[in-house]
Amino acid sequence: VRSLSPGSVMVVEPDGTQKVERFWRPSFELKDWKSRVEAEEVVTAKLEETIALPLGNGEVPCSFLSGGIDSSTIVALLRRKHAGRIRTFCVIHEDPRTDERKWAKIVAERNETDHTEFMLTDAMMRDGIADALAAYDQPSLDGLNVYFASKFAAEAGAKVVHSGEGGDELFVGYNQFAKPRMAYKWTPWFRWIPAFLGHALSVYGGSEKVRKLAQMFGCRYDPYFLTRRQFSPAWIARLLMRDMRPDLVKLYADQMSAVDTAGIDFGADVINRSSWMEVRHDNLSMYMRDGFQLGEAVGLAGRYPLMDASLAELLFTIPGAWK
Repeated sequence: VRSLSPGSVMVVEPDGTQKVERFWRPSFELKDWKSRVEAEEVVTAKLEETIALPLGNGEVPCSFLSGGIDSSTIVALLRRKHAGRIRTFCVIHEDPRTDERKWAKIVAERNETDHTEFMLTDAMMRDGIADALAAYDQPSLDGLNVYFASKFAAEAGAKVVHSGEGGDELFVGYNQFAKPRMAYKWTPWFRWIPAFLGHALSVYGGSEKVRKLAQMFGCRYDPYFLTRRQFSPAWIARLLMRDMRPDLVKLYADQMSAVDTAGIDFGADVINRSSWMEVRHDNLSMYMRDGFQLGEAVGLAGRYPLMDASLAELLFTIPGAWK
């Protein structure tokens, strides 16, 4: 059983031969923008367009609201487009260090929404984890959060809910992008160092950072994956028994095939390149899949305006440095 990547179609011939073809591939050619302000205005107009997509008859606009930039932007855009009732949902936790209700409440009050807070306790997690895991079809890093948030919203009567997934990846919303910039800068130099020296350093290096650095030696695949990998090959070998160790060469080849950079001219803009890799790797394998799959399990449909295809195409024409 395999997953078919978004933006792809599989053709099965009468003899059983299978061929996967990509039907969506954006251009990364930068536009000749007059100014950053012009780009901001065009992006704002496109965001309003994606938010204005029609809902069902009598459906009240709903959105998750953490108080962060992504969900707050969506709520503000909903209010700009809808004069009537808007519902917002915020999941809060017992640990005060992760309590975001203060910021969510400010945004809800500013936009005059019907705001609902859900307290997710440790006991609720323990009691509901079996049902949550039963809704999975493959492992997930963030699936539990998505499941319980979706369950709360569905039990409160929501049928369709907006989510801010994809904002960080397309708008460069976190410092994760600093790592690929360094990798793309230095890997071309390190890849000429013999790979066996890198292997030795990865085995005897004093820290995991050193072992990851050693992977640049003789590197022949996209350096983006170096920045997203949790463990170096040497550490994977130590963690797993010999007969359980994956074929890392094949694993990396499969990852690159899923991201699929073939035929794309990224130019010199490593930020836009990294953005594409984040969307095709992180979102593809986790956030978007979780939202659709686990929301459906509890009867909730998700909307992801920040992952709209036409918005992504526009953002890839804007210099990464502006983001």
